[in-house]
Amino acid sequence: GETVSRQISHAAENETATDTKVLYSMKLLPANRLKPRETTTLGLEVADVDNTMALFVANLNEVKGRPIDAKSGRERNGKTTARLVYEVPLAAASGLVEKFKGAGSVRVLNSSRDPQAPEGKSATARIDITLSSVEGIVNSEDGLWTPVKKGLSYSAEVLLTSMTWIVFGLCVVLPWALVGYGGYRVVRRFTRTDKVEVPSAPVATSQT
Repeated sequence: GETVSRQISHAAENETATDTKVLYSMKLLPANRLKPRETTTLGLEVADVDNTMALFVANLNEVKGRPIDAKSGRERNGKTTARLVYEVPLAAASGLVEKFKGAGSVRVLNSSRDPQAPEGKSATARIDITLSSVEGIVNSEDGLWTPVKKGLSYSAEVLLTSMTWIVFGLCVVLPWALVGYGGYRVVRRFTRTDKVEVPSAPVATSQT
């Protein structure tokens, strides 16, 4: 492996220490657990987030890097965002960042170094990327289909409301209207039979 740190101490010879003995203490660490020597934060605005993510994965494999985290999501207005965290060999970091920058418009670019992180062939760099889709001239919610969909929704709502009142009229108003009309006919019929016409008496004429 590669030595990332080394410390030597010498104890004075006494009752508990002698120059005839040497103590070696070694700690083995996996290379992918070492602190990154360099960290780059990159914010890009791209035309297609999904295709850009696939391109970045291919570029990452070329330099034998590894993904640390990958998250993506789509908002209600159609905007797509993604956050990618990669760890790559330090020697390949600068070239890879330049490739990533060429994928879209750079909105954020920050870089920092950790002097306490180990150097050498095991040194790594971390690239934290935020991707966002380019906002169109017309919002996806303001396209042609949106007013059509709203019009169909309003029409269906009015139609359902009218159907509700029709059913209400058939089930509630119509029966009472029929009952009232039938009662009116019965009352009118009995009223006619009660009115008996009395014949007028003949007028007597006198003869002289």
